[in-house]
Amino acid sequence: FCLSLFFSFAMTVLALFAFIFFGKQVAFALGIDDLKPWRLWVPLLIGLTGVIQSANAWCIRVKGFSTLAVSAVLLSSFTFLGQLGAALLGHRDSAGLFSGTIIGQILYALIVLSIIFHAQGSLILESLSWIALVEVAKKYRVYPTFMTPYTLLGVMRERGVLFFLSGMA
Repeated sequence: FCLSLFFSFAMTVLALFAFIFFGKQVAFALGIDDLKPWRLWVPLLIGLTGVIQSANAWCIRVKGFSTLAVSAVLLSSFTFLGQLGAALLGHRDSAGLFSGTIIGQILYALIVLSIIFHAQGSLILESLSWIALVEVAKKYRVYPTFMTPYTLLGVMRERGVLFFLSGMA
């Protein structure tokens, strides 16, 4: 669990550097110049998606299916409420969609992580060591090769609509 959170953080940092140095080219290529003020928030969405995926995988691993079911409803609800709140505050454009999504995912991640750490925090913290992280990284070193493209495509499937709709506006 901790290793996947570490890699989520690492991917967030890499995406941040990519968007800092190549953000204009990406926005131009996708035809989403109106998202220019939001492109530095995309790495946060990537990191939050990684945290959400890690939390979901942990719930499956410890057979926390009720937590997983509640969290699925929470993610949709918080994202919807964030987007609705942004619209009610006058952001009826891509900025409202983006800010609502970010707010929803932050709330969701905080709540689900607190549930996980409340229930299994001692187990997680007992297993946390650099030696254990390195051993797990070596054991599952091929896993990111298969999961990174899958996760990136999943993010584009879920969030690509935002880019598409903003390009149509």
